[in-house]
Amino acid sequence: MKIMINIVLVFLMLAFSVSAKTTVNKSIRIDEGERHAGGCTSVNGSIVVEQGAEVTGGCKTVNGSIKIARDCTVARLQSVNGSIRVGEKTEIRSGIDTVNGSIHCEEGVHINGSIETVNGSMNLQGTEVEDGITTYNGDVALTRKSIVHDDIIIKDSKGHNNRKEPLRITIDDSIVDGDIINREEDIVVIVYLKNDGQVRGDIYDARVEEE
Repeated sequence: MKIMINIVLVFLMLAFSVSAKTTVNKSIRIDEGERHAGGCTSVNGSIVVEQGAEVTGGCKTVNGSIKIARDCTVARLQSVNGSIRVGEKTEIRSGIDTVNGSIHCEEGVHINGSIETVNGSMNLQGTEVEDGITTYNGDVALTRKSIVHDDIIIKDSKGHNNRKEPLRITIDDSIVDGDIINREEDIVVIVYLKNDGQVRGDIYDARVEEE
């Protein structure tokens, strides 16, 4: 898929970049308060960025998780087969991409871009996303006054999607400024609106349940 191809190409380019910290079968740690000029790339290892650190490039993993502590600044987060967790009041200057990993963002996280995943679920708590959210097969939960300033889109996988359970989008005490659009004919999408959760645009090809 497009996301996976883009991520793998980025990894290959970074392997030859002198500004990137690159490891194979080894994890990477950015210490508390450290400013790391460049990016971090790990194959078969995790990346941990400690509290108050800054990474001027992106953090990217294949087969490893990414954990960002609170009060950090990172350019971008990308993972193929690992989860991504972002601590309170952290700024992601671009966006977040995963293929098979879940995404969890805590209160005060600001994403100055979009979130895209293929199969990973998203749990955003008090998070602000400047652009939209795109998923193929992952559930989305917005809670604690999260806000998405653009659309949430369930993309067409261009093939048979064998998901049996409905794809769930939960808007709990949170706001989607744009639309929710289901472009995948083979799955049922349910939008749950809880505690005055709002979708200010339209909802296409999805069932709405209010609680």
